[in-house]
Amino acid sequence: MEALSHSLESLGSFLSSFLGPFAPRLLAALAIQDDGRGFDAQAERPRHFGVGNMRERAAELGAKFLLESAPQGGTQIQIDLSWEAC
Repeated sequence: MEALSHSLESLGSFLSSFLGPFAPRLLAALAIQDDGRGFDAQAERPRHFGVGNMRERAAELGAKFLLESAPQGGTQIQIDLSWEAC
């Protein structure tokens, strides 16, 4: 929800999809992608907690969290939850 909310509020348009368990080892996969302004994913962002919160929530579930973003290049987030993590 945080990624979708962020896309709508500050990054412009977005595309999101729920990817069912397309691999036998996955219980669920979620991909969220927007074509907004993006950001430097390697830069430290003081007082910005959204990505950190999403990363922590994924870790609590045992899910794999991937983020790709670049200035003027949009953002893509992938969260994979494996059966082994449950």
